[in-house]
Amino acid sequence: MKEVLIKALSILLLIGLFLALDGLVKESGPVSAASNIFNFGGRIYSIFPCTCDESYIVYIGNPKGGAFMYQPYSSRTYSWYNVRPGVWAKGLYLPGEYPCLNPVCKGACCPNNYAYGLILTIGTSFR
Repeated sequence: MKEVLIKALSILLLIGLFLALDGLVKESGPVSAASNIFNFGGRIYSIFPCTCDESYIVYIGNPKGGAFMYQPYSSRTYSWYNVRPGVWAKGLYLPGEYPCLNPVCKGACCPNNYAYGLILTIGTSFR
């Protein structure tokens, strides 16, 4: 009887030790660099060109939409490569405030619209 009790207590002690060490490792682990990257997805319903910096603000609807900055030379495009109104899109973005620069200030480029995320990757549907 004593041996069974000692074995049971030993097993419970080992389980408790593993759970405690697991909690310590999770608390002291490094913060991932990708923790500030979020996903989006929905139908593209409008695109606003930013002529001074060769980018676009892409307005995406539900279920997880918003106004996102698409830069053709730095945003990685997947699937059908159709970044245009009417198609479905999903991808990853970096949150922040990104100005859309257009020549509206007497010939000079100045911000006249803002996106609240920079598209890192985007995949689109065919239609």
